Amino acid sequence: AKKKKGDWSREQEQATSHYRQGKFLESVCDFDGACAAYREAVKRKPTYAIAQFRLAHLLERMEDFEGAIEHYSRAIDPKDAIAHFNLGVLLQNHSQDFDGAEKHYRRAIAIDPEYAATHYNLGLLLENHKEDYGGAEQHYRRARAIDPEEHADAHCELAGQPRPSWCL
Repeated sequence: AKKKKGDWSREQEQATSHYRQGKFLESVCDFDGACAAYREAVKRKPTYAIAQFRLAHLLERMEDFEGAIEHYSRAIDPKDAIAHFNLGVLLQNHSQDFDGAEKHYRRAIAIDPEYAATHYNLGLLLENHKEDYGGAEQHYRRARAIDPEEHADAHCELAGQPRPSWCL
């Protein structure tokens, strides 16, 4: 049966209602209830990016990394650097998908070149999994330039290489 315009509007309203319920439950630390509410929201409206994102975030906190990757992938806004960064972290750390992680880190940097954590994580990936020490150094330097306090040690030693001259 084909949905009528009024049916679609009700689905939208119900999805929004479930999303709001999820936000409330999350705020009172009922994470299982929040996940259930967010799941219902995205069931009713699969393109509901913020509900997908919130669900992915909770699943990540609950260490359901496969579920988190699935919902971050569905939630990803091509213009959202943080979503690309988060997906890159999950792919790198929990799926060992280093090519996928690199792709999302580079996309995050293209969107927001001033997000130091992305440069730092990409540096780690390039150093530890791609043996691209020059690329790693470039991203470590950039992370230090953006946020010298947080990334002061951005890696002073590169995998068996002598201490770089740029490292104080």
